[in-house]
Amino acid sequence: MRIFRKIYYRVLSLYASILFGSRVHVYGKFKIGNYKNIKIGRDSVINYGVYIQGRDRVEIGERVTLSTRAMIFDSGLDPEKLFTTSNVPHISSFVKIEDDVWIGAGAIILPGVTIKKNSIVAAGSVVTKDFPSHSIIGGNPARLIKSIDS
Repeated sequence: MRIFRKIYYRVLSLYASILFGSRVHVYGKFKIGNYKNIKIGRDSVINYGVYIQGRDRVEIGERVTLSTRAMIFDSGLDPEKLFTTSNVPHISSFVKIEDDVWIGAGAIILPGVTIKKNSIVAAGSVVTKDFPSHSIIGGNPARLIKSIDS
């Protein structure tokens, strides 16, 4: 049985890729689930308890900080079909976090979101849509709090 497990994981790894840029700093344990295509840019920071789900594709730019227990999901159950069928399909959509972004502690980034460059996501926020670059966003659901002068 052990041999088959090793073969299974090797076949899975043919279809998966996690690419870390140079000088990515990791502080404590973090988890990547359902990874297929995950890219983390150089000089980025991943803190304790971060979770990244990469069923489709997640791209994290350069000099990005993922604070403690931040979560990034590029897939989830289809909410429109949640109660209409017994076999609820997964939906997935590319998540991109551009350069020089700070994701606060416990923030959640949902599928299909792009966090534009030079932005800050407040702790505990749930980001469901895109915002312009140079933004401070926060809340549940996240909204624009302030624009940062560039």
